Amino acid sequence: MEVWGGNRAVDNGVAMPGLDVFVHARPHEGNDAGGDVHYLSSCATGRITRLMVADVAGHGQSVSETALVLRGLMRRFINHLDQQKAVEQLNHEFSKHTHAGRFATAVLGTYWGPTGQLCLCNAGHPRPLWYRAKNKLWEPLEPPHVPTTPDDSESPQDVPLGILDSTTYRQLGVRLKRGDLVLLYTDSLTEARTTAGALLGEQGLIDLLNGLGTPDPSTLIAALNDALAAAGCTIDDDLTALLLSPNGLTPALTIRERLAAIAHIIRAMLPSRNHSALPEFGVKTVGGFFLDRLNKAGSTNPKR
Repeated sequence: MEVWGGNRAVDNGVAMPGLDVFVHARPHEGNDAGGDVHYLSSCATGRITRLMVADVAGHGQSVSETALVLRGLMRRFINHLDQQKAVEQLNHEFSKHTHAGRFATAVLGTYWGPTGQLCLCNAGHPRPLWYRAKNKLWEPLEPPHVPTTPDDSESPQDVPLGILDSTTYRQLGVRLKRGDLVLLYTDSLTEARTTAGALLGEQGLIDLLNGLGTPDPSTLIAALNDALAAAGCTIDDDLTALLLSPNGLTPALTIRERLAAIAHIIRAMLPSRNHSALPEFGVKTVGGFFLDRLNKAGSTNPKR
């Protein structure tokens, strides 16, 4: 049960049951810390992986303080599978803990290892990109279009964190297969300037990625940086990118490890009830902890 991340420079990878994650964060102009924040967490049983990439308004110490708040909130929901509940509570808590005028665009993702299902919520952030191995092409990931009703006008959707407490967040569920990749990133990539002075944009970024050929996840982010430099693009902002790569591994816990996981959850609850790491009580989160077949019962998130 761990949380990794922050708003400092990093170039690393983490292997977990079901998913490899490669992280590249580079604060602008070589600063020690920037306005981009990233987090990655793994639950006590290795089944729930949660990811966040956020672009926080502001710089310096104020962003570092916000990063600490986000880390605590990530830990609070570390054992929660419900993506939509987590992001709405995250927005609510973010609003309470941040100063007036503080907000963040963000993408929050939850990966359910037993089925390879990824659920994403987008709070005013650039759309993640999906490489589908069967098509060998990159494309945007976005929630399905749902016809609006008169009641929708009373519930703003997908607004950046910390602006409106009443915001609701649509969720997009996709089942990833071996060879698929998902790239989460901050807007410094789409706002990179070309030699003509124009913004690269989402389509320009997709074109660069497709020009790299069959991607190697361990070197993709470095290859993309090289492609940006070769195209003469300049980045004048913090840069953060998370690359998700399914690895086909599944948790295989012994009885002793399962008991240790329960003890870990209990210890995490002791310091403060506000950062409780209790799992949701459900067929998958609790029942699947003891019987693996329950992990795959029903549907975790919307399918595409």
